[in-house]
Amino acid sequence: MKKLSLVLLLLLSAWCLVFGQVNSARRASFTEASGTVGKRVPSGWKESDGLFWKSTDVAIGKDYTALQVKGNIVELAMVGCLFANSSAQTRWIKESYDTLVADRWEILSNNAGDWVLKKGDILVTYESSSTNDGTLTTAVVFLNQSTANAPAASASIDGYWETNNGRKTITVTGNTAVLNWVGFTPLWEDAVKKRLY
Repeated sequence: MKKLSLVLLLLLSAWCLVFGQVNSARRASFTEASGTVGKRVPSGWKESDGLFWKSTDVAIGKDYTALQVKGNIVELAMVGCLFANSSAQTRWIKESYDTLVADRWEILSNNAGDWVLKKGDILVTYESSSTNDGTLTTAVVFLNQSTANAPAASASIDGYWETNNGRKTITVTGNTAVLNWVGFTPLWEDAVKKRLY
């Protein structure tokens, strides 16, 4: 019995040591990523595909860090991972949540596994998706609260449409469109007859 207890204690110690290392490494990645938000990209990061990467060695089961910039300021910081299966992905999300909560991130929302945490002016949540080849990906995303609460820019189609020969046909201003010119082609006349105008 004593031998079994000793073996179980050793296994538990090994598990805690491994989990503690993963937890510690991820905590360091989270601290580094959240510390970049609202600042310039740190030196040594590599630009690729519109993001800045700490390392471009992105492999299944290995954490990565990437930054999205607006101008030259970090708008979003992501710590993510690629997964071969959904159980590994679920475990990574839970470990990430536990690591952040242990690091005293305040829980703003935790509904059915979707969570938002806050520390100072930084918010954090996660985003999951899958690639065309079926690889699953998840990233813990850090952003400034003011960025998250900023109203979305409204799309505008103000301007004018013109024909191939440069004739202005429709002018759009706000929610008003004015028909400036119509060419009475056989197609237009046919549309009028069918009341398709």
